[in-house]
Amino acid sequence: MNAIKQKLAQSEVVSSVLLILIVIVAVFIVIGFIFPFVKDQLSESDCIKVVDKIQIQENLKYTCYNSEKKELNVQVYLGDILDQISSFRIEAGGAETKSVDVVAGNAGNSEVLCMFTDCLKNIELPGKNEQKTYVLKKIDSNPDIIKVYAVLKSGKICSSSNSVTSVPACE
Repeated sequence: MNAIKQKLAQSEVVSSVLLILIVIVAVFIVIGFIFPFVKDQLSESDCIKVVDKIQIQENLKYTCYNSEKKELNVQVYLGDILDQISSFRIEAGGAETKSVDVVAGNAGNSEVLCMFTDCLKNIELPGKNEQKTYVLKKIDSNPDIIKVYAVLKSGKICSSSNSVTSVPACE
């Protein structure tokens, strides 16, 4: 009779250990799915902090299309986000879409992008709560829409919160 009780006691211990192992494995599987999901959601919150602080200014003199030179002038305003972004992207869309990354320190007189005030000058980002105007070259037609996207220091490109849908001709 004692042998039967010992076998029953051992089977209870084995089943308890197996249940504990199943719970531990289940916890690791759940953690494996939840951590990447939460990490993605947290990185998305970085975009929320910057997306409304980068805007295209709708100024007739500085955001316009020059059909003779085939150039698009775009004035971009940056709020207090320089410590969070590495650059930004300007996208001009229409019959064809052209995107240009505006990165501080790139050489001026590029065939694609330059500063409005001096094409030989290196590219500069606007300072805190400032705006600067950029010239996008080789734009064959007046774009239907201009968008701006923040590029975080991690390299993530945020969605556009600001766009201009009516681009006037330059004066």
